[in-house]
Amino acid sequence: MSFPIASQEIGEPWRLSKTHDIGDQYMKVRLLGALKLNSDIEVNGYAAHEISGLAWDSDEQMLYAVSDDGFILHLQPKFADDRLTAVAFANAYPLTDAHGEILKDSAADAEGLTLTGGDNAISGDTTLWVSFERQPRIAQYSPAGRHIGAHPIPATLKNTANYAQDNTELESLEFTEQFGPVFAPERPLKGARKDRIEIYNQQGAVAHYPLFEAKNSSLVGLTATPNGNLIALERRYSSMFAPKIWSLRHLEIGPDGTGKVTDFARFQYGKWKIDNFEAVAHHQDNKYFLATDDNESSFQKSLLVYLEIVDIPAEGATAR
Repeated sequence: MSFPIASQEIGEPWRLSKTHDIGDQYMKVRLLGALKLNSDIEVNGYAAHEISGLAWDSDEQMLYAVSDDGFILHLQPKFADDRLTAVAFANAYPLTDAHGEILKDSAADAEGLTLTGGDNAISGDTTLWVSFERQPRIAQYSPAGRHIGAHPIPATLKNTANYAQDNTELESLEFTEQFGPVFAPERPLKGARKDRIEIYNQQGAVAHYPLFEAKNSSLVGLTATPNGNLIALERRYSSMFAPKIWSLRHLEIGPDGTGKVTDFARFQYGKWKIDNFEAVAHHQDNKYFLATDDNESSFQKSLLVYLEIVDIPAEGATAR
């Protein structure tokens, strides 16, 4: 895979909190870097905005991101002393359909991202997996946005009438050794229990994810841990008069599909200078990337955050 010779630097340091600096521990995470992405810089006609999914490619040393507008970004994070110090924008490509046409309108609403072939010491064999809202589906892509194939999803998830409301379809996606690709809607489906969200693979529901606050919480991101469990990114939002809270949580799936969760950190809007966390991806060891969706608004920011989880639960542990 070829990239532009001169990738463009688009990150500048961002102060996440008045009370916590980079290097500090907050709850069960250690902050290792935060950058505001410059959305005025374009590569191949695309800018770093509306980031809704992340995936790390160890073989290529590339952080891929998908945008709600239906394109893939290639980002090259840079580190010093285990801290995120900069990020370069290497390339961007539109997602296409099976006929090679660029996705548009409701068909382009990419949300979840994972990959396969990114950690096998073979260069050039990475496949990206993308889940979509509004027209719920999962498709496989080359890193250059070329459609490779579709992945089956249960019939229940194909019908938008089964979702809680518009724009709450397949929000999160991750590849697991136990279940293969797993994916989840943003909110519980119509007629389902409101205190949990079902996580699916192509055969059906495989796990129950218990929500922090049933009435107002949404599942917005998933990524795998080194020990085969999942990290969930959850957003609580009730109204403009109550604070938004993003929770980073450990999810262990029991033999009966019961999800056991442990809270790592909760970030409250106002106390933290964040806008809208929508993406989480494992990097290495117990380190993770998070990104915010700026909704293409001049009042919000695209942020890339790097942190380490310092208290991973032992196998079988549960806090809820």
